[in-house]
Amino acid sequence: MIERLRDEGRVLAIGATHYSSLSFLELRRVMESGRIAAIQIPYNIEQREVENNILPLAADLGLGVVIMRPVGGGGLLHRAPSIEELMPLKPFGVNTWPQALLKWILSDPRCHVAIPATSSIKHMKENAAAGDPPWFNDGAREYVLQLAQKH
Repeated sequence: MIERLRDEGRVLAIGATHYSSLSFLELRRVMESGRIAAIQIPYNIEQREVENNILPLAADLGLGVVIMRPVGGGGLLHRAPSIEELMPLKPFGVNTWPQALLKWILSDPRCHVAIPATSSIKHMKENAAAGDPPWFNDGAREYVLQLAQKH
């Protein structure tokens, strides 16, 4: 039915999502079917299973990629580095740990949108600022990983 609605122009695009890496083989089959235009997957500095198969396949197929759980459902925010430790990321427009986590995701060109959950307008504005360039280079992405492992 959704494909029919898409073909009629009533639906712009069809996507597929799954939150569990146990279902990524099935997600790959759906991606390879040519029936979808985008995927939504969990990805963050602690949950990186998608790096080896899902993200490369999405890039090869030209699929849009929406990232869920970019701050680990909030769990990654409880172990924030100090302001001093974040200082090397300031040239990238990063002032907070949530911004670092979001920019880490969005600096991967295979990732198009990250959807952090928040009920705070202040946090929403801070999160949105992470969506502006300049993007992290490989060294900055590695630095964020090291900070996360340290804390």
